Amino acid sequence: MQQTGQGLASKLDIPVEIAPDLHETLRDTAPYFEDVDQFRAAIKAAMDEPEGLLYGEETFDDAYTRFNECVRELTVTNPNQSIGVVTGGTVLALFIHRKSGLDTYKVWRSLTMPCYAVFTLPDLNFLELVTEPFKS
Repeated sequence: MQQTGQGLASKLDIPVEIAPDLHETLRDTAPYFEDVDQFRAAIKAAMDEPEGLLYGEETFDDAYTRFNECVRELTVTNPNQSIGVVTGGTVLALFIHRKSGLDTYKVWRSLTMPCYAVFTLPDLNFLELVTEPFKS
């Protein structure tokens, strides 16, 4: 993700800042699933019980809190500026869910590469999810 952010910033000729708490959910010890349906089921179970430690080293509630606090800090330290954040799909889906009420798992399954979500600043109200940014 860091390379993606740096590449985008370079192409857009804008500054880049690495923020350590914008990363994907911590999952170094999570099992590898050869079967994609088993992987999806494990992610869905963790999304259905975000307070439980069901996938990786942090609960999905903790991942959301970490990410949300970092984004909030960025809005405070960069007032009156647009902010772009590059992150993983799971934590993005958790963030969108909390800001919009949309179903977390459905959001996660709808994410494509590339895609982006738009929020108002500084209050971070969800506006839209764009899953086909280059389709005309």
